Amino acid sequence: MMTNIYKLFLVFAMFCSSCFAQNIDLIDCVKGFGNTNMFFYNVEGVDVQREVFDVDLNEKNLNKIYKKYRIRKLKKDKKIVFDTNFLTCVKINKPKNGFVSVESYYIFCKKKGEIQLIKFAFLYEQDEALEKDFIQLLIEKSTLIQRYTSMNSIDFVNRDLKGCNSCRWMGVNNLQCPYNGQMSWSLHRTKRSAQAILNKMIKITRSKGGGKVVSEEKVAVIFEDKNTNATKLVYDFKGINSVLVGMSGGENLTIYYVVEKVRGVYASCILSYWNNDIITKTGLPTLLNKVMEIKK
Repeated sequence: MMTNIYKLFLVFAMFCSSCFAQNIDLIDCVKGFGNTNMFFYNVEGVDVQREVFDVDLNEKNLNKIYKKYRIRKLKKDKKIVFDTNFLTCVKINKPKNGFVSVESYYIFCKKKGEIQLIKFAFLYEQDEALEKDFIQLLIEKSTLIQRYTSMNSIDFVNRDLKGCNSCRWMGVNNLQCPYNGQMSWSLHRTKRSAQAILNKMIKITRSKGGGKVVSEEKVAVIFEDKNTNATKLVYDFKGINSVLVGMSGGENLTIYYVVEKVRGVYASCILSYWNNDIITKTGLPTLLNKVMEIKK
């Protein structure tokens, strides 16, 4: 009897261990940089901006913030149950390049002489649950900033990426290396979230003006040592006069979209290069070679 109980307990313990192992905390999916008063984050593919104003909370100072961000007066949000009052509003921007962006703003005051503003920028639709989770995380762990000060070692999905000295940041988790490719990525708690943000980016590329998608296919790749599939798009700019084409000098852009679970989190990654980039014998430029290879 005891043996059976022990076996039952062991199976239950293994099951629970497996369940808990699947849990990914939001803090593991947040990356950002900033200085004393201005901070930028990527939170599960959502761009977040936070600004700290060293002023008292009053109508005059609030109006200055409204004017700076071109938002109407915010209203008190009774749904947020933290130990401070929040003012919120949502602004839906007009469609541009085939998609609608949604911006939501939160203003709150945790201490005298300081106002904080948080701006979320969504593609297509707002995610209130993500907003609440991130704000709670920010209040509880305000030191979750990673300052990007060196290109000698980049944190790519919890791995040090070496040899990026000639590269530059185009945004949070958005790295460009002239003539050697570009990639942007976001970290997610679930595969569903990672795939959803990638699907939105593919949709934007398909509908984007200034060029056209001339080919689209699924290709087998090895991404961070994981066998998986990527969506490959070739976007053609031939005959198009645009700032992007003028800066790059290229005529078409090859883009790979991939989602995979890597080192405990789900990564959504976009990797691209111009036709006039330096392509190695692998068929990819140097930056992309660091994280992915095309299966033969």
